[in-house]
Amino acid sequence: MEVEAALADLPGVLELAVTDLAIKKDVRVIAAFYVSDEPLDQRALQAVAAERLARYTQARAWVRVEALPRNANGKLRRRALQDHPRD
Repeated sequence: MEVEAALADLPGVLELAVTDLAIKKDVRVIAAFYVSDEPLDQRALQAVAAERLARYTQARAWVRVEALPRNANGKLRRRALQDHPRD
């Protein structure tokens, strides 16, 4: 994905995946799920994204996860990210 490629080298981010999330009926936003050794400042992540991406492609939610969900073949399971609990 274009958004993932633009954000792949964010400082402190080990892995990153982007998907859309339903926040209420008929409303979806882009969310970035990332793996890092420690929690990262979401404002700093958003600032870098703003420099690299058009506003409509920027993540509106940043979610730190222990690991990105993958199937037995190592392929990313985006649906599992969409179902991941968020604060």
